[in-house]
Amino acid sequence: MARTRSRPGPERRAALGHLFVTALLAGAAIALVAYRSRLEEYATDGGMAEETQDRIFLILIAILVGLAVLRLAAGVWRMARWAMFARYERMLKDPSRAASVPPLDTHLTTLRSDPLPGRAAVMCLLGAAVLIGAGVLALMNDSGASTSDEPSTGETVLMVGVGLGLLVLAAYSTRRWWIARCAERMSEEPGLGAGAPPEPAVRRAEVIPALSVSIRAGTGPPPAVTQAVTPVANMFGRPPWRIAYLRLFENEARVKEFMRGRWRACGHVYLIRSALSVSHDELEAAEDGRPTFIDTDEWFLAELTAPPAPPLPAGRHEVRSVAGSKVEVADQFGSYPVRSLLCHGSYWKTALDLLLERVDVVVLDLSGYQRENTGTGYELQRMIDRFPLGRCVLLTDTYSDAAFLEAQVRDAWSRMAHGSPNAGAGSRRIMIANGDQSDLAAAVQARLDRLTVS
Repeated sequence: MARTRSRPGPERRAALGHLFVTALLAGAAIALVAYRSRLEEYATDGGMAEETQDRIFLILIAILVGLAVLRLAAGVWRMARWAMFARYERMLKDPSRAASVPPLDTHLTTLRSDPLPGRAAVMCLLGAAVLIGAGVLALMNDSGASTSDEPSTGETVLMVGVGLGLLVLAAYSTRRWWIARCAERMSEEPGLGAGAPPEPAVRRAEVIPALSVSIRAGTGPPPAVTQAVTPVANMFGRPPWRIAYLRLFENEARVKEFMRGRWRACGHVYLIRSALSVSHDELEAAEDGRPTFIDTDEWFLAELTAPPAPPLPAGRHEVRSVAGSKVEVADQFGSYPVRSLLCHGSYWKTALDLLLERVDVVVLDLSGYQRENTGTGYELQRMIDRFPLGRCVLLTDTYSDAAFLEAQVRDAWSRMAHGSPNAGAGSRRIMIANGDQSDLAAAVQARLDRLTVS
């Protein structure tokens, strides 16, 4: 389970609440003991036997003490969490320790809302078993007596039907999970790839400039002038960009959100595919020994420099080979086709370097990112080491922990490699944004225009 944190305020209030209830329960137990003799007089006058009085008294004391102990334990546990989360808040203010603080629990909301195929299959299978089992038991009830509490025949059939539907979804998710698992395993087999190059010794930059991190919910009003895309002009009337889109492979919800945005109307999007996007036909081709996973510079550059396909007209389209299922999009200004590249597990780092050398803009989506996501962490570090920060955009979602992400970016910035285009005197600025994609795209286009003029 991913390590996360919460705000200390709610934990403090919960701890004080538990301790207050503990005090009330303890006070009630003490009062019961203190006034036992008087209570026994009332009970005796009422005709209650002494043995019954003792039994009731012991039961009440046991209940009050037991509840007080449980509340006290819950209060102590909440106090410990409060202290831990308060320590995390103090660490966030210390640049030397901020990067080790885990994200807020809400940071993973998008990942949890779109579970991976294996988890989705288990959830659907459990739901199908419950509904089908309940429906079958109802149909097998031969009592003949119908009561208001028993489901009607129509309700029973509906339960079984929904259960069968969930069973079909479970089978579909299981198939997706199995294809992705096989593709991932084959991508990691040394025999299929050229082998991972040795990691070079990292030499830190001698002069690392100050970094200004701008965290925004948007960049301003949407662009005033837009047009239909053409082979030579994007939605802003400028030459189409070459965009490298980097993200967490398992965050399919954000991949789909990106594809439905305006970025594809700005230029050609290049992304390295995940195992979840591999189709059954591609898996069979790999199993038959046919070339499937890109594992050489020549192959990758040939895919990267192939003549681009003509732009798509305005309207509804389907984007394939970027996620586990096709992505339906509605393009207002048309769009450029996406170039998705399926790389071998031993080659993707080399492919990333080649990609960064040949694109105009890097968009790195950090939604749901954690320190355990070493692949995305490598992409963040490599972007800082090899790509001008003025042409980078970091994306988040509405649930992202901005303070956590800023700490991760600053930590990677402090480890900037020698020869980085971002090294040197002065200061640099990067934007972590969760805004309308038209706003962000317009801001990037304005930045590109300034760089072209200068």
